[in-house]
Amino acid sequence: MPYYTLSPRTELSQYHLLFNDSTIKILKLLYEFKLATGWQLCRFMLQQDKNSYIYKKVNLMWQTGLLDSFKVYVHAGRFGNPLYYTLSKQGLDALHEFAHYEPGWLKGYPKPAEMLSLPNFPHEARIVELASQESINQPKDKRFTIDFFGEMMSKGRDYINDKIVEAFSPDYTVIYTFTKSGQEIRLHTEYERTRKSYRAILDKLNRYHNYFSYPNNKDDKKEFVIRFIFQTPGMERGFWLNLILNAPSRSSMKIITTNLALITGSKDFTQTIYANYQAINLVKNPKLNVVIPYAKRLRLVEFDGSGAETENKS
Repeated sequence: MPYYTLSPRTELSQYHLLFNDSTIKILKLLYEFKLATGWQLCRFMLQQDKNSYIYKKVNLMWQTGLLDSFKVYVHAGRFGNPLYYTLSKQGLDALHEFAHYEPGWLKGYPKPAEMLSLPNFPHEARIVELASQESINQPKDKRFTIDFFGEMMSKGRDYINDKIVEAFSPDYTVIYTFTKSGQEIRLHTEYERTRKSYRAILDKLNRYHNYFSYPNNKDDKKEFVIRFIFQTPGMERGFWLNLILNAPSRSSMKIITTNLALITGSKDFTQTIYANYQAINLVKNPKLNVVIPYAKRLRLVEFDGSGAETENKS
């Protein structure tokens, strides 16, 4: 028995759908993050519209054929089995027409069977959950703004032999822009759900290093940070041990890490949950291992007494 079902739609609604900013943003979010629930879309758009309006808008977009929806019979919560939305072919066509997305980009949007397969779905579902939780932290005083790009629009590209090639592909990117200084912190975020080989992790870091070492990719107003979110504390410690033993030169990169045990809600993203190279202690008992004291963990962004922003340097 499949663990997801397509929500039946007997016929397309004839209601007129207004293609306003909210419509385009929902289409963009579903393109970039591939899938999302109604409440996750509401989080992303919290500063723009009321939840009731967004739910109605999403339902109308589904009725008019811009979206498909699937009930997933895993990870059931207190409200039952979650309903996930994806873009239909009509939705992709609308992105091309109204948001001017290139056809080549849209061809990379995965099929529902691929997104909802057991190897992929837990990963994609966790990514959109993490990003939507973090999006709630938009400050009311506008000291900084937070913008999000999903995997589909986060890829770094280079030219090799006059051809465009993919340099790196984070799961999503978060951009913190500070109002007073105009400074940006770009968090290229990688969610690590399974234990990759040491070589696979180092290869990923090498691709980031090669891209950001190129002079044309540097910007004084932008700080590029690689953020790893690991499923367990043990995976986080294993990452740092691997880095220190097998690629110590990469410790100079701006890397911060955390794990799901430290993220229980949206506010945790702004708390002292991150570790950088300076926070790592090596111990031998009897094998060499890594300890990350909580007292050495840092915040992504700090504020001084005057309310001015100061960014932690990884």
